[in-house]
Amino acid sequence: MRIGDFIFALLSEKEKKLPLYLVGAGFDFHQELDPHKRPKGYPHYQWIQVVKGSGEMTIDGETLLVSENQGILLFPDVPHEYHAIDFPWIVNWFTFNGYYIKDFLEQIHIGKTNVYSVVYSDIFTGTIRKAINLLRSTNSIKDLEASALVYDFLISFLKYAYLSDGDSVSNLHSRMNPVLEYINENYAKPITIEELADILSITPQYLCILFKKIIKQRPIAYLNNVRINKSKDILLKNSLLKIEEVSIRSGFESSSYFCSIFRKIEGLSPGKFRELHLHQKYLNP
Repeated sequence: MRIGDFIFALLSEKEKKLPLYLVGAGFDFHQELDPHKRPKGYPHYQWIQVVKGSGEMTIDGETLLVSENQGILLFPDVPHEYHAIDFPWIVNWFTFNGYYIKDFLEQIHIGKTNVYSVVYSDIFTGTIRKAINLLRSTNSIKDLEASALVYDFLISFLKYAYLSDGDSVSNLHSRMNPVLEYINENYAKPITIEELADILSITPQYLCILFKKIIKQRPIAYLNNVRINKSKDILLKNSLLKIEEVSIRSGFESSSYFCSIFRKIEGLSPGKFRELHLHQKYLNP
């Protein structure tokens, strides 16, 4: 195996008590044809992402194929072995732990080691590069920044990693693009689930299933997020515009519903958001 760039954290007892902590990261590892065996597993969670080629991982007698644009999420202490079958098999890896991880994965119904396809694999690669640079830094609070980086990884995993079954992830995501583009272009107009389903010639029920699988949200929740993001631009670029008018331009039927959704997503009212950010703008021109 040609060893690439890698680093492990020097973990203190204080860091091990964090809800999330970074153990190490590696980049550009060339795996060999001979099996790499871990009869006692590995003591931490590990994401192994394939950059090129393919390989096999055997867990509990089951052999899993892992190829480009895929990765495997390893749970701690699970005996396994892996080897390349399409040489060179090049992987990056990201290792982490913390008492919060198990609860997080259970909430998204992930309870065991498995292979996942990924959309936007560069996001994961970027996180791994950041991890290596961060662990090499002399930043006095890098333990907290590393914890935040693990959280970012988990959010990316939630958004862009999918079990490798059925239709390919890239195909599913591409199929959704016309709907997402339609929402982005027509957010200020009334939009129904039936209207969105017609774009793909599918039922509203199946559209909801696709949204949950790919976007991890219901269609209306996604639409509200787009509208709130648009409303923030309107609030700051039109500082004298009344909240009622901002709600209309953002696609909401009433200002009360707009304010309720805005507070739910942003944690503060539209007026307070405008006041806070315009104040910061004047302080930092």
